[in-house]
Amino acid sequence: MFLSETNQGAAVIAGMDIGTSNSGYAFMFTSDPTSIYTAMGEEREPTCVLLNPDKTFNAFGKQALQKYTELEPEEHQSYYFFHHFKMKLYESKNLTRETTLNDQTGKDIKAMDVYIIVLKYFKRRVMEHVGQVKSDETSHGLSSRQIMWMLSIPAIWTDAVRQFMREAAKNAELENLRLVLEPEAGALFAIDKQLNLREDKSLEKFPVGHKYILADLGGGTIDICVHEILERRTLCELYRATGDYAGGSRVNHEFEQFFVRLFGSLAFDVFRIEYAHAYQEFITLIERKKCAFSLSTDKVVFVLDYDFVTLAEKDNDETIEEMISGSRYKDNVQYRKTGRRLTLNHSVVKEFFDSSVDIITEKVKEILSACSLDNVTSLLLVGGFSESSYVRERIQKEFPQLTTVILENGRLAVMKGAVMMGLKPRNIIQRRARFTYGFKYSPMFKEGEHPEQFKCNVDGVTRCKGVFNKLIERGQLLQHQEEFSEKIYDTFNQPEMKQMLWQISLWRSSRPDPRYCYREEDKCEAVGRITMQPPPGGWPDMVHCEIKLIVGETEFTLKVIIKEIGAEYEANIDFL
Repeated sequence: MFLSETNQGAAVIAGMDIGTSNSGYAFMFTSDPTSIYTAMGEEREPTCVLLNPDKTFNAFGKQALQKYTELEPEEHQSYYFFHHFKMKLYESKNLTRETTLNDQTGKDIKAMDVYIIVLKYFKRRVMEHVGQVKSDETSHGLSSRQIMWMLSIPAIWTDAVRQFMREAAKNAELENLRLVLEPEAGALFAIDKQLNLREDKSLEKFPVGHKYILADLGGGTIDICVHEILERRTLCELYRATGDYAGGSRVNHEFEQFFVRLFGSLAFDVFRIEYAHAYQEFITLIERKKCAFSLSTDKVVFVLDYDFVTLAEKDNDETIEEMISGSRYKDNVQYRKTGRRLTLNHSVVKEFFDSSVDIITEKVKEILSACSLDNVTSLLLVGGFSESSYVRERIQKEFPQLTTVILENGRLAVMKGAVMMGLKPRNIIQRRARFTYGFKYSPMFKEGEHPEQFKCNVDGVTRCKGVFNKLIERGQLLQHQEEFSEKIYDTFNQPEMKQMLWQISLWRSSRPDPRYCYREEDKCEAVGRITMQPPPGGWPDMVHCEIKLIVGETEFTLKVIIKEIGAEYEANIDFL
């Protein structure tokens, strides 16, 4: 099981899956790796958190929903309620430690603080549950350090978001931490299972050499990649992870926007903020209707809340019937005043799903085209959104040439797979680089070769500014702990430079072969840096160093070795 290699003697391996729509945890005792425990009662709960007016923790999940809806309307302005907050990290273009989240009423708190609170909550839940399962000396006095915490994150998240989550976990005192990628966790859970791989429904495991597409369809984002199973059941990524905002919460959003388009945003916003209890019941109803919808569903019926009907009719100065008759839905939506029944034809609800499912199918088509010579025969679905009948039916209809493999309780695959990864060596998966990575340097300027706009003078020498020095190419296969190195030098011959901080930046590009960091078509950006303090006597006039970029499980480490002073600097690159 490689225990000594992977979990550093941990007594427990615990997986946390903080999802957009739902969250949960699972754990196992390393002394009994055949049993995985999940949260008591409901294995996952809604991803929402309620904070007190002083920004301390109050409740999470269903309890948070219930407590928030029971507050008096005026209390909503002092308490903080966050729902679907994971998407903020995906959507943020310039994520920093100071990035804020807006709560249900628009009040903001630093995103880092919210995540620390949530991770501390799950840490407490896990440790309490561990103590309840084993009350003997195995768990007596168990500390957090004796638990290997496996925190799953989407594969399509940026380097900055990965670092953000690592820092949040550190601040939540999850000392023994591994970040794991959600589709990989789901894959490792699945490939150990007996699956229906043939038309005769016989059960078998994916064999060595098998190649499959894995689609992790979550609440917010989707992660899709291609794996080949190698000897010793390790995995090789044949196609780098791709994805988008196309999970189940996008369908929920489309449902909500339908009501906004039909009855107006003002009425809907007032209903959401001032009638919180009724609004949450409405959201729960949307979730039920979403899960039950399929290709054969004829119509979907909603019973509208009395207060919402009153708000909509007052705000629009029209009846519900008049609003529908004046909309583009007049032929496909019906309203019966008795019982306040709103009926949506199949074609209307289908639109809500297709904005997501179309993205999923296009991503799979793109992958099949890129991997046309790889003999990919299976499509493995995991994640909560994969349990939607409509999603399954559409995918099977779109890709009849693939065997669509659907895991029982696919929503738990990532959570349980994260635990199982704690038993595996960190090099269990060979991954593809999502970007081209390198450093910038300024070589001697060559007339006719280097662009004139990058010509500059450095200490009397004509140089070309910002040439991209590639170390890793987009799509390149990477192994855990693989090193990429480059030797560079810099001069510190002016007195004012001797005590300056020396900063080396890591650059990346979405193009396979960028030439210049500052040229627009090369699509380069500085994404991380390491800052080095000068030695006690200041920097020598010339400093030669070797830069090593080391591949981690989900992130890079940068090591700088300076020959002249015999110093070695090592740090996780700062992407924030």
